Amino acid sequence: MSGKNIITAIGERQTKSKAYGKSADKLLCALISTRSNRAAAAAANVHERTVYKYLSDPEFMARYKEAREDILREASNTIRDNMSGAAEVLCEIMYDKRNKPLDRVIAAKAVYEFGEKDLERNELNERAALLEKKMDQTEDDQADIYM
Repeated sequence: MSGKNIITAIGERQTKSKAYGKSADKLLCALISTRSNRAAAAAANVHERTVYKYLSDPEFMARYKEAREDILREASNTIRDNMSGAAEVLCEIMYDKRNKPLDRVIAAKAVYEFGEKDLERNELNERAALLEKKMDQTEDDQADIYM
């Protein structure tokens, strides 16, 4: 789903879920798709003070935060879905001797760095699991003492 489609879908979902007017929905989409409050005001065809009025409303801010989180979640899903393809492209570049040596080195470095980060993440996950297990055992031991 492209960025505009995500924003449109979020705007439609927000409109259906809340009793806000179309100007608020238009402003919500503008805030998400522009870089500044001034640009959002222009895109939504409202005064900049109106933007700040809505941003001070807790219910509107909750909708805005939810919409931003939806966009980030969707982008994260898209990246995750395409990681194997990206890895394949990097490996193709890395192994294709017709490519410039610098391009092959850059691809190899990217593959190496990803692998290194993956190993670190796995090690941290294992360590966290061990710590959680020790904490559970300690809690069980303390529960036995107090019984």
